[in-house]
Amino acid sequence: MQENVVAMMKRISFLIVTLVYCTYGVTCVGEDIDTDVSFDTFNSFPDSSQKSTINDASENCLWPPCAPKRKTPTGGTCPTGSRLNGPPAFACEEKINEQIHEELKASDIYLSMAAYFKRYDVSLLGFEGFFKKSADEERLHAKKLMDYLNKRGGIVKMNPRADYPPEVNSGDWRGALEAVKAAHELEKKVLIKLQAVHQCGADSNDANLQDFIESEYLTEQYESIEELSNMITKVTRLGCGVGLHIFDEGLKK
Repeated sequence: MQENVVAMMKRISFLIVTLVYCTYGVTCVGEDIDTDVSFDTFNSFPDSSQKSTINDASENCLWPPCAPKRKTPTGGTCPTGSRLNGPPAFACEEKINEQIHEELKASDIYLSMAAYFKRYDVSLLGFEGFFKKSADEERLHAKKLMDYLNKRGGIVKMNPRADYPPEVNSGDWRGALEAVKAAHELEKKVLIKLQAVHQCGADSNDANLQDFIESEYLTEQYESIEELSNMITKVTRLGCGVGLHIFDEGLKK
């Protein structure tokens, strides 16, 4: 009977020590715990002046069933690596950032074209609306890539966009035909960059990236190139007379 009482007292003492140690965060995982304790143990427990020293020494320690004690970061560098994709870093991150750069650059170029066609001495508002819509689409493409890169655990890096054609700085696209030709060449360059991202996905055996590029970009890109090719043919045939004005009105619909 006496042995049972002693065993029960030990268990109760163990539970009390557990609660106190959880409060102060003293004991490390795997450390042997002396369950044969008496109530005199608590008379020697460190006072508040010693508590901070013990916590500093054991901040990475935890003892089940204590909850993990994590130090809240107050500055410095956050841990590297991605919980979403895991090490090593997302293999095609650089290629996707390059594509984001291309999409934003294309958007700015199309905005420049839209502004050109809205000039009082050009006044082709159908072309202005067409290129403004194109600018919005390219910016949406860039945003989709940013969201995808974040979803895959990559880092979006906004590169400086200084490699613009001279027409952007001068504001003069030299007429409808030259602008459409420039847009056609721009879309072909964007396509080449997209194919490079797709190939990176193939090289890294990343089926998800390949599917994303195929479903969200490649088909639409080929359609844009075809549309601009047809526009070049029509604008070349129409010249700069009334026919061009009628074609411009058609773009407003």
